[in-house]
This record gives sequence, structure tokens and C-alpha cells, in this order.
Amino acid sequence: MPSRSVVLALAVASAACTTPPPNAKARCPEPTTARRETSDAKLIPAPPAASEAHEGPGLDVLIRPVLAAASLDVALTFRGGGAFPGRAFTIRTPDPKAFRMKEARDARGTIDARQDPHPDHVSVELARAPEGELRLTYTVESRVTPGKLPFLLSDPDRLEVTGDALLLPDAARALRLAAKLEIDLSPYGTLESGASVSGAATSFGIGASREVDVTTDELRSAVMLAGRMGTAVFDTLEGHDEAAWFGYTAFDPRPVSADTAAFRTAAGELFGERSPIPQTFLIVPEPGPTGRFLAARRTRSVLLHVAVGEPWSGPLRIATSVEMLRAWVGERLWIGPEDPSRQAEGAWFAEGVVRHLARDMLFRFGLVTPLEVADEVNGLESVIATSPRGKEGNAALAKSFREPGVVPLLVARGALYALHVDAAIRAKSGGQKSLQEVLRALYAKAKERRGPLPVAAWIDAMKAEIGPAEAEVFAEAIERGGRLDLPESALGPCFRRETRRYERYDLGFDEVATRAKIPSVLLGVRPDGPAAKAGLREGDELVEAVTAAGRSDVPVTIVVQRGDDRITAKYRPAGPSASGRGWSRRKDVPDEKCTK
Repeated sequence: MPSRSVVLALAVASAACTTPPPNAKARCPEPTTARRETSDAKLIPAPPAASEAHEGPGLDVLIRPVLAAASLDVALTFRGGGAFPGRAFTIRTPDPKAFRMKEARDARGTIDARQDPHPDHVSVELARAPEGELRLTYTVESRVTPGKLPFLLSDPDRLEVTGDALLLPDAARALRLAAKLEIDLSPYGTLESGASVSGAATSFGIGASREVDVTTDELRSAVMLAGRMGTAVFDTLEGHDEAAWFGYTAFDPRPVSADTAAFRTAAGELFGERSPIPQTFLIVPEPGPTGRFLAARRTRSVLLHVAVGEPWSGPLRIATSVEMLRAWVGERLWIGPEDPSRQAEGAWFAEGVVRHLARDMLFRFGLVTPLEVADEVNGLESVIATSPRGKEGNAALAKSFREPGVVPLLVARGALYALHVDAAIRAKSGGQKSLQEVLRALYAKAKERRGPLPVAAWIDAMKAEIGPAEAEVFAEAIERGGRLDLPESALGPCFRRETRRYERYDLGFDEVATRAKIPSVLLGVRPDGPAAKAGLREGDELVEAVTAAGRSDVPVTIVVQRGDDRITAKYRPAGPSASGRGWSRRKDVPDEKCTK
């Protein structure tokens, strides 16, 4: 199956779509953070094992934290040199200054290596083709971008590093490797018995040393953690799941890990194919206000960054479950253009339909409450009601998906359209069928085709289940971005449809452009916006931003440096308001009768 990294890379941080207050101020349902899908075409992966047998080229990865310098020393040893085409290697660092090459050496000796820095990566080209084993050693420093998963965080308490910090060959993205990952825990100290005071876990499971069969793309999308952590293993007939977490959270990670393992089992049963590959759930608590979290699908794993005080609430469950579902929807079932230049047009499905499915499954399992369901759907409705680009069609939005507010709009459209389809199928079948059965059938087709399905396959399935008029509904709601009608019964018997007033989430400056600039300075400050009214100016150097993304009712704190002055601005990020459809809980229907 071809790589779909273009669409998947558009997904931004899954900032909290937290519970809004009764006045239903807008909150932004955003998709999950950036990830890169593997280009491996196999639909049925190898069976699980801590050490996976593989004949062919190999790679040994040794990572040693240097705590005093907040950096890592990395040694990569490529075995079977002839299988690695080319002499070019790349490390995807957000700051070229974070990388320092030490040595490239093969069977003949040292190889000269030329570094070529770029804004988001460093290229390394060897002066000659390597012979025999190739060993690359380098140092990479900690870099953390606010609002994103860390590229590398190394301090006396913990290590978190993504596969982007590995210097990997450019021309071997789909090459399968016998890889050995090893994290040196000795810098953290040992007990009197000689045992390490810390543990380690990676996308491939618990332990400081793992042997796995992977592609270079899968390595880039992996994550590696070390520090004082708790762990759990679920080894059952339904599958093998592992979990690891640092420190403390407001929720107990043990039952939460069991919940996610059970959800993965249910997803496998839904699609009629349980994944034999072990899955890892990684929880990283961090300081910061509640209401913000990042959930990301990584290779064979889900990574969750969450504020220490954040409860295990509906938004967290939904975000985590969305990432669990990507093992089937997105990585295996894909609907949309195959042309890489147009693949963002499939976000309505890969991001929106998956969001609906996650919420719907959790609701049926009793893992989210009716109020949390209403809050989630109202968040989607608020985006539709307040987006200044709400009248643009799907193709036009896809061409500018990197611009602020575009991805949340694509997600909201897809999720609400999926709610419509689900309600229509249930009504037509008298409650005997749902969207889940349609997705299972489409999954089987994608598996047989071993590639993405065209939008026509979706439309044909909808026409067969609902009726020929459904083709025009799709064209209006998704392709043209027009009005979508939802019946009173769309969410089930205990919800009431109503009209609400929503406010657009608006910081008053271009947050994406601001954070992308190094050093970060405020860009796009509008004279009539909330940031300017709070005293902020274009060009102020951003020191800190404490926000609850999408929540127009939660005040933000923006700290900037202006010359010799440090200025703190606190204000509510509320933009223009608009009327839209909303949903509330009926008080006369008990919880046990709420599901459709």
C-alpha cells in the first residue's frame, strides 16, 4: 500500500477538546499530532516476539544519554553494507545546530562526511560508498517545540526521543532491517544490587534492549523513553499489549492501560482482523494546565502526553481511541485520492470518520458519558458554525491544509457527516445495521485490493445502504462544504437538538507561523484582535504561551519579551460568535437507555 504520509502529516497536536461550560463556547476538535505511516505494503504483519527473526541487512542502535549536556550520544552500526543504497543520510532535526557528526567509519577506515543543514533536517553525504560494516557516531541535543511532541528531551529525570533523531539512509525507506535498539541506562545510576534505577520502553515494547524487524520509515516513526517508570503487560488470546508511564498522573495508569488494550481487541473484532503485532501504550505526564494533551500514533504504539493533573475524561479517551483505530483505518483502510498531491482531500475520512467511530464505540461500551458525547459533538458543531472558511469545498481546503483552522474544519465535516450516515443506516435498517458494518466491508475490499479505495467505493456503499440520493448528500456536505441536516435522533434517544451560540477560538495572532519562527516572535497580530487589545504587538518575542487549544472560554497567558521588558498578557481568546446547531442531554431518559 503506498505511503500516505502527506495526509497523515497534516494532523496537528490533538489539543484537548475539553468539556465546555453550559454556555457552549467554541472548542476545537483537532486531529492527532504528526506521524509518518510506513510504506510497507504487507497487510498481515509478522507475529509478535521480543526478538523477531530476520535474515538480511541489520542495524544496531545504541543511545546513551549525556545528562549534564542535555544531549545524546548515538552510535548506528549498519550490517550488510551492500544492502544500503547510496551514501546519503538524513536526520530530521528541527534545529540543525542540535546535530554534530563525530565519525563515519567502515571496514576501510574513516570516511569523510559532508553535512548540509536545512531548516528542518540535516543531510550527511559520505565521500565514498561504505564497505562492510558502517558505523556512524554523532551527538544530538535536546529540542522541544511547545505544542508538539519532543524531538528530543534528555534531562536527569527522563529521556524521550523520536526516530527522527536517527541518522538514516535516504534511499532505503521501505527496506526491512533486523534492528537492535539499546538504551544505556547507566547514566541514571544503579542500586546497590547493580540494577538500574530506571527503566526503558519504546514503540516496540518494554525494555532497554529490543530486537525488531522494521523498515527505516517505521524507525523514524518510533519513540524511545527512559526514566523511572511503571509498566504493565497484557498477554491474552486476544493479543499482546504493553504499557509504560513516567511518574504520576491524576488517573491510575493501570486500569487505563487495560481499557486501551480492551478497546484494541474490540477494534480488531469490528474489522474482523486482530493485529498479531504487539502494541505499546506510552503515557508521559508533564507540567502544565489541565485541558491540554497530545495523542499520537507512532509505529506499533500510541503515545500520550498529558498534564499531571488531567483526569481520564471523555476527551482523553476519545483521542487515545482514535489513535488505536489507526492500526486499521488509515494504515490499512484508506479512502481518497492516491495522488500524493491530493491526498489531503481524504482527511474527511482518515481524520473525521475515525473520530466519529472512536466516540461511538466508547459510548456503546459505556466508557464515555452522555454529557461527554454531547460536549464532543458540540465541539464539532462549533467549528462548523464559526469557521471563516466554512463555505469552501473539500479540494480547496485540502490545498491549504497547513493554514490555521483548516484541519479542524476538515475533521468536523467528516465526523458530523459520519454521524449522519450512521443515523441514516440505522433508520433504514430498523436498527439492524450501522456504519460499523459498512466500514468492515470496505476494510475487506481494501485488504483484497492491497491499496487505497477511491471515493467512488464509499459513495457506492452509501447508495446501497441508504439510497441513490446519498451521492448528492456526500457531494454537498463534503465536496462542496454545504449544509448537512442531522435528525433529532442522530445521537440517540437521550439527546435533544437545539440552537446554540458559539464563539470562535482566536488568539489574535498566527500561532502556527509564530511557533515556526526561530526564535519565536508574534506574527500576524491583528490590530482589532484579542492579543492586540491585551497589549501584545507584532514582533514581540514569545517566551511562553499557556493555552487550552480550541477553548474560547478559557483565558490564555502569553508571556513575551519586548526589548528589556518582559510582558505577561492574560485574555480570553474569543473571536466573532455565530449561531449553530447544538445538542443537550434530555433529563427524562436514563443513561442505560441512551445508546442507539
